[in-house]
Order: sequence, then C-alpha cells, then structure tokens
Amino acid sequence: MSSTPFNDYAKQITKGLFVYGEDAELRKITANAPIYYYGFEADNNDFVASDLLRSTTGSTFTVHFRGQELGQFHIPTFWSPQHHECNSSNWFAFIQLDLT
Repeated sequence: MSSTPFNDYAKQITKGLFVYGEDAELRKITANAPIYYYGFEADNNDFVASDLLRSTTGSTFTVHFRGQELGQFHIPTFWSPQHHECNSSNWFAFIQLDLT
C-alpha cells in the first residue's frame, strides 16, 4: 500500500493493529507494530469467529486465536449480525492481547 493517510497512521501505532483480514486492500497495510487479522476465515486470520448461531435473542459464536479456542460469546444484536460478530471478535482479540 502506497502512502495513504490510513497507512501513514498505521505506521504511528506502537502496540498492535487489528485489521479485518478478508479485505485484500487492508492486507496491504504496513506498520512497525504487529498486525493481527480478524474475520471468519480460519486460513487467513489470527482471530476467527466461528460456530455462528443467530436467534431471536442475538448471535452466539466462538472466537479462536491462531487455532486456540478463547470462548463462546453472545451479543444481543439483530441488525447486521455478521458485522457485529466480526467487530466483537476484534474486541475480544484486543482484550486477549492486553494492548491497553
């Protein structure tokens, strides 16, 4: 990825970046900090949301980090569930790595 505002910003991060791994353009980001990819595809991502179960009470799914199960989670959301499942797995990744 050539010099873009987003890529320039990424180079300023020191602890770690969480990037949606199923977007080919985002995979071009370069940074000095570790880059952790998240999504639904186990082959290409560090953090993966799987075993998705959607119901009238929200979404339940399992989060894995590099093949190791971190746990099953439930989010009470109905609008755009895949978007929220993916964002939630990103949040669990942030907590797991304790980059605060």
